[in-house]
Amino acid sequence: MIQTLFEQGQSLETALLDNLAQRAVIAGNWVDVIDRTTLTWWEQIEQISRLQLERLLHQCGLATHDDLRALARKLDDMNLRVADLSEDLEKTA
Repeated sequence: MIQTLFEQGQSLETALLDNLAQRAVIAGNWVDVIDRTTLTWWEQIEQISRLQLERLLHQCGLATHDDLRALARKLDDMNLRVADLSEDLEKTA
């Protein structure tokens, strides 16, 4: 009788451990899904916030990051043209 009880106890322990392992896998999958969903939401919120901030900056007459980047490119182009003109003037002088 003790042997039977021992075997049943081992059987129950094995079943419990299998059940816990399955629940851990399910929980891990849920965490992955929630993590991906949260990341997607944050990216969307960030994009909406950025667009609203840019709109507000334009309404206030202030430059946005993209505006400043475009201005920097234009200034770089102008500097290159001035340098080319300076070289041309030196060659003709």
